[in-house]
Amino acid sequence: LSLHDALPISQALQLTQALYRPQLRHALAQAHLQAVQTLAQLQQAEQDLMLRLLQAYAELQTAKDNQKVVAAQLKHQAQQLLVAQRGLHFGTHAQPEVDEARSKYAMLQSQSVEAATQWRIKRQELVKITGESWQGGADQWAGLSDSFSVQTWADTANQKTLAQWMEQARTDAPAVRAQMAAVEVALCDIQKNRAGHLPTFDFTASRTHNNSSGNASSAQDFESASRVTQYGVQLTIPIYAGGSITAKSREAVATWDKAQFDLDAAQQQAEGGVQQAFDNAESAKAQILALQSAMEAAQAAIQGNLTGLRIGKRTLLQVYDSEQQLAAAQRDWRKARYDLVIQIAKIKASAGLLGREDFIALNEGFNA
Repeated sequence: LSLHDALPISQALQLTQALYRPQLRHALAQAHLQAVQTLAQLQQAEQDLMLRLLQAYAELQTAKDNQKVVAAQLKHQAQQLLVAQRGLHFGTHAQPEVDEARSKYAMLQSQSVEAATQWRIKRQELVKITGESWQGGADQWAGLSDSFSVQTWADTANQKTLAQWMEQARTDAPAVRAQMAAVEVALCDIQKNRAGHLPTFDFTASRTHNNSSGNASSAQDFESASRVTQYGVQLTIPIYAGGSITAKSREAVATWDKAQFDLDAAQQQAEGGVQQAFDNAESAKAQILALQSAMEAAQAAIQGNLTGLRIGKRTLLQVYDSEQQLAAAQRDWRKARYDLVIQIAKIKASAGLLGREDFIALNEGFNA
């Protein structure tokens, strides 16, 4: 065969443009709703991360304060043991009292080790969230300044009544909005499956090109070419699909029912979260006031015992006892302040309003 005796060439091009396909229209609406659902889930994850960060930071600072309390208790018990040992020497104390003081001192030593371990654990948990190495400065993370007015920050961040927060949580909580979108997605899925029974219209265009330059079985040598172009509208009517469309539609309806129940559960959970956080915030406010008075009383007791120690009416053991009470009151007071901050953040997160601006305003208290 020569090059002139080439094989026939056939080319075909067909284009189809949908004119009416209800399934695709519902699928597009479903895709938009899925994007809304994903964005709500993203906001939920961001707010959960902010709450985890705040909770971990508060727990780290509370563990640090607890170390101070245990150190004060250990200092007090060491003095108690010394008094008992001296009393045994001078006959004012018995051996069981010395043994009891030594046992309490050993227990406090164990608690001191446990407190240090808990602090390292809390530090490591915070490092996991921030990604910052503790060797790179995590040990220098500052606590909330005692001079920072947590009450003022809380009043600024929380300017609504409980009923207003609960109403907003029912509609604006990220988990609720995500579930609302899930209900709409399920509804679109029902419409999309039911649209499988409807006819579709498509615009079609095709072009065919055939070219031949001869063959080996014929002595004649001639070329032939043909081009055919067609345009039209194609109607497709579904007749029977074996019941698959009906089955998928029933499944989509069941999914929609489940999504409705999940939405109710998400709304109830959002309302419950607001209610619990609001009550805990009020409790934290009351604790802050009560512990403020306890700290003032403990500070006055220390000054009185120091004065009494100088004039011989108080002992060093009583001074240490007052210092121990002050350290415990300060730890509980600071913890109540962190609890108030966390509960206010939870209220705003339950309504989908917790943002970086809240942390920026709060950050002033850590830099004060």
